[in-house]
Amino acid sequence: MREKLHQSANKALFRFWVEADVVLIEDQKGGVPVTLDALNVFKYIEKQLGSLEGKKVIWRDLMGEWDGMGVENEVLVFYPIGCKCQEEAIQKMNRMEELGHKFDFSAEK
Repeated sequence: MREKLHQSANKALFRFWVEADVVLIEDQKGGVPVTLDALNVFKYIEKQLGSLEGKKVIWRDLMGEWDGMGVENEVLVFYPIGCKCQEEAIQKMNRMEELGHKFDFSAEK
């Protein structure tokens, strides 16, 4: 799925793919930024994958920085990861989870 461009209802342009229990989203130039349409992007991806239960979601903004996002009770939740390297972002997120941070969001909740 990484090669394919996707577009949300409000025209955010992005790519996404799944690695283990992490959904990775890359913001793409030419559309609305993912952060401005994150709820629709999140729901679009959830619809494509069937469910995001048990998955963590991170996105790479146009500046190349990875951060996390989720939806809880129709409210968008962002959390800083602050890494430019994808592998480092996943490792940092996993360490945060080990310390008790919650990342199991689902737009269906």
